[in-house]
Amino acid sequence: MGKASKAKTAAAAKNVTKPASEKKENPESDSISISKDDSNKNNFKCGVHDCPVPAVSRCGGCQKVGYCSKEHQKLHWKDHKGDCCGWKVSENKRLGRFLIAVRDVKPGEIIMQEKPLIITPPKITLPVCLGCYSEFKPDGVVTDDGKGVKPHACQNGCGFPMCKSPLCCNSQDHKAECALAKSRGKVTIKYADGEHPLYQLIGILRALGLKDKNPDVFEKLVNLEANVEKREEFVKAMEAEEGGGGGPGGSSTSNSTELKPAAGVKLIHDFFQRTDVTEEWIVKLIGIIETNGHEIPIPDLDGHINRRVIGVYHNSSYLEHNCRPNCVKTWDLSTKEIVIRASTPIKKGDHLSISYVDPLWGTADRLSLLRMTKFFTCHCDRCKDPTELGCHVSSLRCQHLKCMNIPTSEKRGLVAPLDPFKPDGDWKCLTCKEDYNVAYVNSLIQKAGQEMDQLHDKIGDIAAKEDFVKQFSKTLSPNHFYLLEVKVELAQLYGRTSEEPLHMMSPKNLVRKINLCEELLVTLNIIYPGYNRLRALIIYELQAAVFMLSQLRRSCGDISLETHLEELMQCGKWMTEVIKVLGWESQHSIERKRAAGAERDLDNLRKAVLSLQNLPEPTATLSVDKVAAAGSRNENAKPPSSPKKGGEKELSSLDKDLEKDILEIERSHLTADDDSFIEEVF
Repeated sequence: MGKASKAKTAAAAKNVTKPASEKKENPESDSISISKDDSNKNNFKCGVHDCPVPAVSRCGGCQKVGYCSKEHQKLHWKDHKGDCCGWKVSENKRLGRFLIAVRDVKPGEIIMQEKPLIITPPKITLPVCLGCYSEFKPDGVVTDDGKGVKPHACQNGCGFPMCKSPLCCNSQDHKAECALAKSRGKVTIKYADGEHPLYQLIGILRALGLKDKNPDVFEKLVNLEANVEKREEFVKAMEAEEGGGGGPGGSSTSNSTELKPAAGVKLIHDFFQRTDVTEEWIVKLIGIIETNGHEIPIPDLDGHINRRVIGVYHNSSYLEHNCRPNCVKTWDLSTKEIVIRASTPIKKGDHLSISYVDPLWGTADRLSLLRMTKFFTCHCDRCKDPTELGCHVSSLRCQHLKCMNIPTSEKRGLVAPLDPFKPDGDWKCLTCKEDYNVAYVNSLIQKAGQEMDQLHDKIGDIAAKEDFVKQFSKTLSPNHFYLLEVKVELAQLYGRTSEEPLHMMSPKNLVRKINLCEELLVTLNIIYPGYNRLRALIIYELQAAVFMLSQLRRSCGDISLETHLEELMQCGKWMTEVIKVLGWESQHSIERKRAAGAERDLDNLRKAVLSLQNLPEPTATLSVDKVAAAGSRNENAKPPSSPKKGGEKELSSLDKDLEKDILEIERSHLTADDDSFIEEVF
């Protein structure tokens, strides 16, 4: 039942460690006592400058700073609050170690940020430079798109192919395997047009480098969860099920290029002569990387993802999975640091979570991928609900006559699984109660999946994608994961074709683009709420279409000046969120380019508002937040379907207040820490 093309991409999961400032009402009440032995062992001193008294307690938020008294803890809070963690590690039998908030956290606030313990290429990869991770081209030709480089032997003599840059040969990432290979002469890797199994050992070799050079970091690494037994059980089950063939979703458990643990152990022991590490440890390390690794996408200069690496982090590995997470992760690619931010308001005591899988996938695919890559079954509220919180991301339309005869204006029956945790279980219509055999359900989904695979080859074909939506809306629920995927593509395609760019779009297509965006946002607000990349991308498309349609309607006299200004102010509010959220993304990424586009749109909005109010261009320019604040406070606000009665009128007192605001403000780029609109977004 899973989507083969999607299940091939195993998105890893987990996140980071440096908090942001936030006021704590009673910092002195959150403290942990320090025993005499503990105080002496760690040389804990009072955090107040020049206080000679040893600490008897430490901050309950971060446990990093000690105090001799509650009075000194209160005194030091002003200086310490910017460095105090907003989380702590907890543990129970069901979840193992996890993180909970020790104070309220606002959306957009950085919860943690940390550097990786190790960076390694993906388990299955073509030969890549082990410094910049660029793929090599089979013929050694550097392409115009920059997606391949010519391999050169490492200048330090280890034998690994590298790009020509000496920075890569001498990079910190490459030092461990370079030194180990040189100690044994060198390795020989011949380029082949396929994955090379030796790259699966890079993570282990780099861990050996930590063991030799940085034992404290190595200790943090080996103390992470490995799921060795669960992984072995899964591999055995897949080999038995497939008769030794490929695993589900095309992710083969016996791929000819996949290095078996036993073969990896032999290479480490025999070739690299590292008999100081046991087979048990090597197998455990493989499990640690697979369980805790985060896939880090690296864009090229055009914003397209052409490289990926795996990063393993310490504190962020304790973030639990939830299919409706309250945190998001982004990357600082200059350091490979992972940055975790709150995506929704988080209350003190809440568990901190991210999603290890694509939130737009259906329950069966999410559960399958989590079992394959993380070796657990998710029991979040969304997974437990056959309707997926009422969004029906996996449901089908009932095909029984009792439901088919219901007028289309009414809600036709939707078919959902009786038990989401039983992939072979039957389904039932929630309206007419008709039972559906799982084989029939699978046949409908597989048919849609086959058409979807063909649709992927029709890049930029709006008509083909609209035909797919029209055809499969008869059998799939309106929010089915296949339809959601196509609607996301359509929302971004409209206005981006050479035949009909945004400024030349017809009112009909502008309305279609707006409707697509609004439908998607309604669903995202339930299954993937708050600040996140996908929501921001859809909002970017929405504001552009609303702006253009409002301009058209105003030029035709279809809406009043007051209504036009309200719609433009709503666009300002949307652009504020886009600039904030997409500004968190990696440099050169498509998302960062959208953020820059939103800033330009905001500047156009400023000029449009000034022109509408017949005001001279002020020397002081508009601020992002003041413009957006003047707009609608309704998160779900959309353009009115008909003009307001009464026609145009003189500027109201509200408009005069807006005029005053506009003349007062100075324009500034919105930073990631600006939270002017966090409250109203939620």
